Amino acid sequence: MQNIFVSPPFDITHTLIYESIDNKMALKLAGSKMFPDLSHLIKLAESDHFRIRNLKEIIESFSENILDYLHTSNEVQLFDGLRTSIERSISNIMT
Repeated sequence: MQNIFVSPPFDITHTLIYESIDNKMALKLAGSKMFPDLSHLIKLAESDHFRIRNLKEIIESFSENILDYLHTSNEVQLFDGLRTSIERSISNIMT
């Protein structure tokens, strides 16, 4: 746990809604700038670098919480297409 780093804000925001962006992450994750799917996240979590337990349950819980928030948020409606884009991203990860 000595070498834990947090991601800068530009990698934790939802940028896929912007048409001018190439649909890649700003930083690499496991050597790639492509957004990971569930199997890639699980493989990364089970690697010698992390060893995160119950990852699938954690991802499912986060996904459900995000989707619940989207249904109650007034703010998400202020940016046309944001809710749909986030829902699509979650669906891509979970399938």
